[in-house]
Amino acid sequence: MTSRERVLTILAHKEADRVPIDLGGFQSGICAIALENLGTHLGLEFPVRILERVQQLAVIPVDILQKFHVDTRYVFPGDAAVEEIPEENAFRNEWGIV
Repeated sequence: MTSRERVLTILAHKEADRVPIDLGGFQSGICAIALENLGTHLGLEFPVRILERVQQLAVIPVDILQKFHVDTRYVFPGDAAVEEIPEENAFRNEWGIV
């Protein structure tokens, strides 16, 4: 089954070949420190981008999603890149709001 078929099968209350895996976004995310540690453990290097500041959730790189056969992808309403401004202890969003 493809990921799409798997998720649609489960949503139709039917049995799929396996349980779909969801990772990423706000409900099933991973904190930035854990993602950094996972990348180190796997020998991967990538910049950690913050998705949600309060919980410190990170944007998960596609390489990680593919490695763990994650069936879902978080859909961003725009570019999720948030510019961190350390000297102000702040972030700037995609519209330039700090």
